[in-house]
Amino acid sequence: MLSPSADRVAPPCPHYGTCGGCDLQHFEASAQLAHKRAVVLETLARAARLEPRIVEPSIESPPFHYRTRARLAVDARERGKPVVGFREGASADVVPIAHCHVLHHALAGLPSALSGLVAEMEAPRAIGHIDLALSETADATFPVVGLRLARDLSERDRARCAAFAVERRAYFALDDGLTSASYLHRPCDDAPAYRLPGFDLRIAFDPGDFVQGNAGVNRAFVGRVVDWVQLAEHGEVLDAFCGLGNFSLAIARNESGGTRVLGVEVDRGMVERARENAKENRVGGVEFLVRDLQDAEIALPRKRFDVAVLDPPRTGARALIERFAAERVPVLIYASCMASALGRDARVLADAGYALDRLALVDMFPQTSHVEALARFVLEHKKRKTR
Repeated sequence: MLSPSADRVAPPCPHYGTCGGCDLQHFEASAQLAHKRAVVLETLARAARLEPRIVEPSIESPPFHYRTRARLAVDARERGKPVVGFREGASADVVPIAHCHVLHHALAGLPSALSGLVAEMEAPRAIGHIDLALSETADATFPVVGLRLARDLSERDRARCAAFAVERRAYFALDDGLTSASYLHRPCDDAPAYRLPGFDLRIAFDPGDFVQGNAGVNRAFVGRVVDWVQLAEHGEVLDAFCGLGNFSLAIARNESGGTRVLGVEVDRGMVERARENAKENRVGGVEFLVRDLQDAEIALPRKRFDVAVLDPPRTGARALIERFAAERVPVLIYASCMASALGRDARVLADAGYALDRLALVDMFPQTSHVEALARFVLEHKKRKTR
């Protein structure tokens, strides 16, 4: 007779099993962590024949109401009332969400409220999707709503959106994908931003920019990366896929004048905002460039780096890893959001003579099967014989 595992719990969300987001809500929180850690270790052992010298404590998150960034789908087809929510698992259908258990408390009720707003619009099909984020000040938080538009809104619909933003004390922006986001309302004079208090940093962003989806975990994540950079002797640090300067600015802030940090990112708008963030936070010793890091022939202004930090997309960074290995960069710190890509890239490093010095699980998205990890590779003197 089958009986439930001791690690099985009752999912609290009524949308569990339909919504494609939280596929592990039936799994007890500590068991989720153990499972994800095992996935990363097994992948590295199988794909790269590597075991970490040190497995550091995981960077953990509260199990619920942690998420500070999300993308809502909008179904405004002709039939029936428009629906705002998340996609079903393995489907394009949208599940209407009344209250999301993983969204931060300031965002949790927005899917339902935005569904009501969209239903009142003259042209709901003008909306492609909706980006949610959280803006932080030293003593308050504000929702950030960004409508990605397929075409312009009417004046009446713009007025409805502005009134919604005032009522919710939310940043509300329109984005046509061609120009900079246009704000209908800001509850503060400053642009929306998240904070890294340990480094006295305020990182400004626009809706749709890539920021980590769990602000609390991100603060610990950045701190761990800076600690790992400090373990090496360094003067030149590369931050690849730097985004808005999430790691670059903290590394530069934490360093004396002898270290220089170069942040590189393909998105020109995000590089411009990273430069502005450096200026606004008065961080020196850091430079930002626009480059396509998936291009094997990428040109960088410096020939030698002592430490490279990389936070690539799910596809990994094969071309860049091969270049680092060929150039014998002494220390690589790899933030991975896909275990299989980490395993593939780690094999290149292992064959080139790198050891896996440290590993930490990063539980960015509890209740989901999404696995993130942070790995520190150090160059040893001889290459490994390839299989």
